Amino acid sequence: MDAQTPLSPPDLILGLLSAIVVIAGAAVYYAGVRRTPEFRLAMAALCTKLLACFVYSFLIILYFPGGGDSLAYHREGVDASALIRTDLFWGSRTYVDFGLFFLPGGTSTTHMHSLSGLVHFLTFDSYLASSVFFGVLGFSGQWLLYRTFTARYPDPRLGTWWRVGILFFPTLTFWSAGMLKDAVGLFGLGLTLWAVHRTLEVGRPRNYLLTLLGAYILVLFRLQVLPVLLIAVVPWVLQSQNVRSRLRRLRARGRTATVRLALVAGGIVGIWVAGKLESRFSLAAIPQAIAVQSGLFEQIGGATTQAIAVPTWSGLIASAPAALVLSLFRPFPWEAGGALGLFAALENLVLLLLTLRMLGRFRGRPGLFRSVLRAPMFTTCLVFVALYGIAVGASTPNLGSISRYRLPLIPFFVGMLAIVENQADEMRRRRAGLVAQGIA
Repeated sequence: MDAQTPLSPPDLILGLLSAIVVIAGAAVYYAGVRRTPEFRLAMAALCTKLLACFVYSFLIILYFPGGGDSLAYHREGVDASALIRTDLFWGSRTYVDFGLFFLPGGTSTTHMHSLSGLVHFLTFDSYLASSVFFGVLGFSGQWLLYRTFTARYPDPRLGTWWRVGILFFPTLTFWSAGMLKDAVGLFGLGLTLWAVHRTLEVGRPRNYLLTLLGAYILVLFRLQVLPVLLIAVVPWVLQSQNVRSRLRRLRARGRTATVRLALVAGGIVGIWVAGKLESRFSLAAIPQAIAVQSGLFEQIGGATTQAIAVPTWSGLIASAPAALVLSLFRPFPWEAGGALGLFAALENLVLLLLTLRMLGRFRGRPGLFRSVLRAPMFTTCLVFVALYGIAVGASTPNLGSISRYRLPLIPFFVGMLAIVENQADEMRRRRAGLVAQGIA
């Protein structure tokens, strides 16, 4: 046996060595802050991710017939790796001619095949070592999302929300730990959101470039996320203190409307570009694409739900409530099949209870809704969860796949719940302070 054979002795050795190298590299990177809580948290989250990577890789080979997408990417990666070695020896360019993963054109699947080829070349065609690489990408995305939310909401009382909801959320950690596009897409999402946060704080050229890089990664590997993200970040940008101060200066010159229109136009252009890159993401084709995707899942079989009834915008809008419930809370415990399905169902039950808790916070607090809407990032989280949740729920009636495809919305959903919790606590503390002063 050689390293190409999944779970063979050479593959196991290379996989363990790659995990050790990653942990050692992280320890060196944090050499100056090893005694800080951030170091311990980062190392714990990284080790959890690597454990999830090995568990996922073993489950795919041992229990899933055919190995799913991960094993397909492994086979394609081994073939592309052989092309790289041949090109280096003979001076040919076969690997390049098939399309490089960082160039536009092709599909997210062809980009993944090309990237997998390079990763397999660097890891001696090891299935586990290549999986570790993609697991680290997924972890990097989670860590950047965590840093973004904690930078915006550093209140220690929200620490558990951010740690459990982003770094250790079970399905988010598990489904972005393998050799899948989800890991690369999560990295692109985390990089984009972190770069937007840094750009709003300090508008340096590097931050603008990082924003473009993160968006470009989404274009290559998770194009369907980008239009939703472009729409969702507009309220956050407009609520930013730096942007608002600039708008006040522009207001004196009568240019505020121009800036707002430019932001809206930028979002529309981004959506138009997404439609041009892949026709199924054009505005006119979105309902039809969702209906087709839904039909494909029904043909595959498994536990399914009602697909979008009519492939039009009106049909999509009519199916929106059920699609959102599907994305966020299903499968329910009585719908679960198998151990993974039952675990996802229990996770969904917790999310449902937390959502009911969030809605209960608004009872008897008429000012909480206005306070929440003014909170940075809440509208962004709400818009992203609503739009992406409807799209995923309407296009993925297969209950066994929904946990994987909804991954990008999980951090935003947790963020929405945590921000409401934070604003409710702020209102309670202000009221308690007024009572203590004898004012209320």
